[in-house]
Amino acid sequence: MSEPADGRPSDPIALRPAQQGYDRAGVGRRLAAVLIALITLTLAGWLLRSAPPGVAVAGSGGEAPRVSDPTPGEVPTAGSGRDPLTPTEVALATRIATDPALSGQARDVTGAAGPELLSVELADPSGADRRHADVLLYDYATDQLVKRVIDVPGGRVEATFAATRMQPPATARETEAALALLLADPAAELLRQRFRTATGTEFTSPGQLSIEAQVFVAQGGGPKARGGAAADACGEHRCLMLLPLPAGQPYLDLTDVVVDLSGRTVVRLG
Repeated sequence: MSEPADGRPSDPIALRPAQQGYDRAGVGRRLAAVLIALITLTLAGWLLRSAPPGVAVAGSGGEAPRVSDPTPGEVPTAGSGRDPLTPTEVALATRIATDPALSGQARDVTGAAGPELLSVELADPSGADRRHADVLLYDYATDQLVKRVIDVPGGRVEATFAATRMQPPATARETEAALALLLADPAAELLRQRFRTATGTEFTSPGQLSIEAQVFVAQGGGPKARGGAAADACGEHRCLMLLPLPAGQPYLDLTDVVVDLSGRTVVRLG
């Protein structure tokens, strides 16, 4: 093999390292790019596994990220079939049932004009394709339970029934009225004594109690009111027995006290 005049070898293979060189910086960049790609893929997989159902992760090929709207949808004004009555239907049925012809003579639990509203419920199916509401009212002027069947879409009273000595469960408003009558009566001292015994503190406000009530109907041979007066009117009158519940305590026993909402009196049983 001949050599050039300057003494360097003429083998082309021997010339490659000197001509191409060894690019360490380029190799480092390529390794870094591969490492970043692996980290990105790993992170994307973790995000897909940990994302809540229905939430797409950006770059995952799914839908764009979105946040669900917690605001409840608009309440429909009218239901269908056996769906419960909507608030709009309840208000409409109540307004139709308490028309001036009834409200002018009836009295509510406070003595004000108009019957006491007890309940508004979807009527039992009667074969009609229209939604009907059963509205129960109590007329404290006559001690009558009044049921009015309302054709809700038609906006009219379809039927009216009235009966005495029928006493559905008490409403919260009636329970509050009964408590007010009790607190204005000397029998309230019984409540205060039993509250003190149960809690060790004085009763100063109705806010210290949760109040429930059950309807009291006098039975033949049942307890008589003190002072010789009978409690037999309860049943014809609307009467409640209160169930006071102090916080963290069992119910107070007031089963010897009955509030006659119709007569607006408190009866002691003995």
